[in-house]
Amino acid sequence: MNLYDTFASAVEKVNVYDIFGYCYGLPKNQKEHALHHERGLTAVNGQIKSYKKSFTAADYTPWASYRQRRAAKNGGVGEVPPCVYGDPLLAWMNQADVRKAMHIPDSYPAWDMCSETINYTPLQIGSQWIYESLKGQYRMIHFSGDTDGAVPTDGTIAWIETLNRTVKAEMRPYFVKNEPTPAGYITEYDGLTFATVHGAGHMAPQFKPKETFHLIFNWINRTPI
Repeated sequence: MNLYDTFASAVEKVNVYDIFGYCYGLPKNQKEHALHHERGLTAVNGQIKSYKKSFTAADYTPWASYRQRRAAKNGGVGEVPPCVYGDPLLAWMNQADVRKAMHIPDSYPAWDMCSETINYTPLQIGSQWIYESLKGQYRMIHFSGDTDGAVPTDGTIAWIETLNRTVKAEMRPYFVKNEPTPAGYITEYDGLTFATVHGAGHMAPQFKPKETFHLIFNWINRTPI
């Protein structure tokens, strides 16, 4: 076993989306359910639409699925800790009344957490080019949950620094009213605000809704954060 596999084995049960959080598992009798992606069904004006259920780490961040890559190398499928349990959200998003409220045309497919129908070419630069092309045109904010292992804060800070934007205000803590501990830390660049949400994972609004709302609401309204 090489050093990478040793590391992968040590962290394989860590929730990559919230490294200090709980990694949701599936009942033992549903292992095949996770591996083969049983599909949910919903009816929209007589049309039957299907969507993937029980997302695993392999679906959401396949590059982070250590066990699956290692198992594939050995000719197997592998067991990937699910961690993300989205079935209730999937069921709700695909209800006919919810789709109608969101003005989603009946001809559109069911909503999935990870689409199997959108084809694109991933680039190493990711979305960094957007921040460069919109500089001087719009205010921008980028926030990061600091317990996210899929898109770590340190990595985000590293690529933001490559933008070579002028720092207008050095990193400082920000607080939600009446809370004694920082909600996160914020740095102001030229036209770009970067903020962390302390104790939040990959889906910051899900893990820390109050703190994330405070951050976004005040940024949009140009009031002190």
